[in-house]
Amino acid sequence: MDLTTNEFLNGLTGLIYAVIVIYVGLRIASKYFKYKQKTLLYVGIGWLGFATPHYAVSLSFLSVLITGEPINDFLYFLIAVGFVPIFLLLWMAGFTELLYKNRQKIILIIYTIFGAIFESIILYALFRDLTIIGVKEGPVDTDWSTVIFLYFIPLILTIIITGFLLSNESLKSDNLEVKLKGKFLLVAFILWTIGEIIDIILDVPITRITLMISSIAFYFGWIMPEKMKKILVKEK
Repeated sequence: MDLTTNEFLNGLTGLIYAVIVIYVGLRIASKYFKYKQKTLLYVGIGWLGFATPHYAVSLSFLSVLITGEPINDFLYFLIAVGFVPIFLLLWMAGFTELLYKNRQKIILIIYTIFGAIFESIILYALFRDLTIIGVKEGPVDTDWSTVIFLYFIPLILTIIITGFLLSNESLKSDNLEVKLKGKFLLVAFILWTIGEIIDIILDVPITRITLMISSIAFYFGWIMPEKMKKILVKEK
């Protein structure tokens, strides 16, 4: 199978973005073993899960390059959306460890129910009718269904709202390092939202570049490299 120029660029940028997200997510999650903070574990793994559609794109792209054929539609859609509710629940667990701890149980129950409903629909679609999820347009592009759009809307709203709340909490700190991390987080969530919304509607490489920058900013929002800290953080 020959890839068009646009398909090649979409696959390549999707692959690069996936690699960056995996590195960032695992690096943040690994800090749990050093600091013993569950939040880092939940947030790191949660961030990994928000890029699952791009993992499907990456694997399909690599499959075409190596074997000449994309991965089958079942595997593609399973990777793309099959585990999103689990990752979202982990993200909310991390969020509620930092904010709204007193409401953590009820919030997680709501997202568990919400996720179970969506997961049931996905499982039915995977084994009965894949068009409920969407239709593949070539090896790396997808026309998502209305059902998926209706799930993506609250998903994106959840991430941007929780992201702004986390950023705002950091920005209110008197500690300059924490405040700077809040600025990086704010940039990360704004760019992520813009990138994902456009990416859902249009399969264009520029959206992945926006998402790459978002993931790098997210990393700095949680783990500030010492050299950057010395340059940007000037304690009074």
